Amino acid sequence: MSWASRLKLFLGVIVVLGVVAGCTLVFTQRQSAAQSATATIEAETFTVGAVYAGTVVDQLVQPGDTVAAGDPLLTVHSVQLSRDLEDDVITPAELDGVDTTAGTYQVVATVDGTVASIDTPVGDFVTAGGTPSPSSPARRAAGRAPVAEAPRRAHRRMPRHRSRATR
Repeated sequence: MSWASRLKLFLGVIVVLGVVAGCTLVFTQRQSAAQSATATIEAETFTVGAVYAGTVVDQLVQPGDTVAAGDPLLTVHSVQLSRDLEDDVITPAELDGVDTTAGTYQVVATVDGTVASIDTPVGDFVTAGGTPSPSSPARRAAGRAPVAEAPRRAHRRMPRHRSRATR
């Protein structure tokens, strides 16, 4: 083998090693970079609850409506509210939009914002605190799950100890 052939071989090996190193560098840079075509932004949400248990009789807003703090969202009919008003446990001034003759009150927005969803349609029963009843006719007809469920607590069985009474 002549010196010219050896030099060509050496330069060829150097070029091949350079191409492999360059490809490896580009490949590792592309693997470590995150690329995304979509993104999600989540806004802060506020759940509005009912003060007294009752049936939703009127829905005053739709999802997507802009509301200010204090704007009425729903009207709820409550038998317990009627009893408390008769017994002077509460006065109409203490709740928003109380109709003493009909036994209803209004659930109002707590902050300015946009209505994301209404999980209690007209005819649905809400408990105090705003949790819809999963057994209400409207909920069963729609085939939806309740909006809020109590977190399940892990049930831990304690070991049984048998004690013998001594006399």
